[in-house]
Amino acid sequence: MTTPTTPSTTTTPRTPTTTEHTSETPKYTTYIDGHLIKCYKQGYLPHPTDVHKYLVCEYIATPNGGWWVHIMNCPKGTRWHATLKNCIAE
Repeated sequence: MTTPTTPSTTTTPRTPTTTEHTSETPKYTTYIDGHLIKCYKQGYLPHPTDVHKYLVCEYIATPNGGWWVHIMNCPKGTRWHATLKNCIAE
């Protein structure tokens, strides 16, 4: 079993965006590849269109804080398993 990778964090405008980078959402929703993602608690979500990626929801308590959605890649040769919440061999 493969452990999820560590997200890299970048800052984007405070409006929801579809991006391959971290995107801050002012409430708890954003769109990824045209799919509405609700991020309101810490944890993992499957990527809506790519089994080789997954999402990490994180709340960042800063003056401009809020919910962040990190788009993560599974290591080569693995795919995201939503039930196990981990990348597994294909």
